[in-house]
Amino acid sequence: MPEPDVAIDDLDHKVIDRFRERAVRGKRLDPEVLTEDRRDLIKKLGLMDGDHLTRAAILLFHPDPGAFVTSAFIQLGYFETEADVRYHDRIDGDLFTQVDKTLDLLLTKYLKALISYEGIQRVETYPVPREALREALLNAVAHKDYGGNVHTQIRVYDDKIVFWNSGWLPEGWSEENLISPHESKPYNPGVASAFYRAGMIEHWGRGIEKMRAACKEHGIPEPELRYQRNGFEVTFRCQARAISGASAVETRPITAPTGEHSMTEQVFISYSHKDKQYLDELQTHLVPYLRSKAVMAWSDQDIAPGSKWLEEIEKARASTRVAVLLVSPNFLASDFIHDNELGPFLQKARAGDVTILWVRIRACAYTETSLRDYRALVSPPDRPLAGMVEAERDEAWVRVCQEIKKALPVEPANP
Repeated sequence: MPEPDVAIDDLDHKVIDRFRERAVRGKRLDPEVLTEDRRDLIKKLGLMDGDHLTRAAILLFHPDPGAFVTSAFIQLGYFETEADVRYHDRIDGDLFTQVDKTLDLLLTKYLKALISYEGIQRVETYPVPREALREALLNAVAHKDYGGNVHTQIRVYDDKIVFWNSGWLPEGWSEENLISPHESKPYNPGVASAFYRAGMIEHWGRGIEKMRAACKEHGIPEPELRYQRNGFEVTFRCQARAISGASAVETRPITAPTGEHSMTEQVFISYSHKDKQYLDELQTHLVPYLRSKAVMAWSDQDIAPGSKWLEEIEKARASTRVAVLLVSPNFLASDFIHDNELGPFLQKARAGDVTILWVRIRACAYTETSLRDYRALVSPPDRPLAGMVEAERDEAWVRVCQEIKKALPVEPANP
């Protein structure tokens, strides 16, 4: 369907350029497209109808496709029951951005991973394999009926994840056709072709086959497929690991032997989930200290499945001797962190019950808070970690870990 009110210049050139790079890297377009005129590229992709852009072009490359296609967004929610949504997110933008952001939210906010270590390498295992989630998401986005008014929906429960999109199966098809080898008949050929060129999907109708294989290898039931008159549903059954406010649980032991740090001397790491990569970096650098029991670190990733997360945070806070704060604009903007972590820790620090150690992750208005009274671990404080190259950041994390260890008093061993 042509969109006469949208011009090539209205599309997001950065998204188009990232698409070119993906397609060339995956060897699904020739390198010449890197310098090709944008109009010629859009035509080559079959995303023009005469002189006008198609709806697929708007969905793929416009910064706000929802202005033209009202159902062009994804709603992601965590449900305690069918009627009780605990929290939710709406993901807008071009379809490439929607896929990337939605998968990231699922893995960092909605699902709880089991953490293990292979040497010093941190390994995250989710209740549903990432590959299966990705295929279900891509299928929902690529095969959705964008002519309707209903958006794509993902519902996360304690024991299942449900993907739903409006759309129609080819005439004469049923769920049985989908679980057996079949030709690819995408509902949105323009979207599916662009996803294929970008290396995101196959042309051969293997998405459901890949989901089933990934679940089988992971040891969970194969996805349940259900087609109704107005849409298509994929359900993954899994153990109850989806949980609010936490994305992982450590499998490391939490009991310290006599003569080392007791549980009343553990380290509480406070951070914004939007800065999770920095938590991961710190935890990686802490592994040698954790192994030797020199440091015992806790974050909300240690909350066990089924626990009341706020109560767990309060218990961990009460037994903490050292609070490590990963400070950024996201951290300071979070009302939850301010009310349940930063505020209480500052109060305990003033009473001498907690040592505050903080790391400036990104430039932020920390001088407008009581943190200005505490020295940042990484000096000078005008050089946040985000502005450092990798080698400098590694050196900074090493110093942070050393300071954390120094801040913990060591009890003498029993004779």
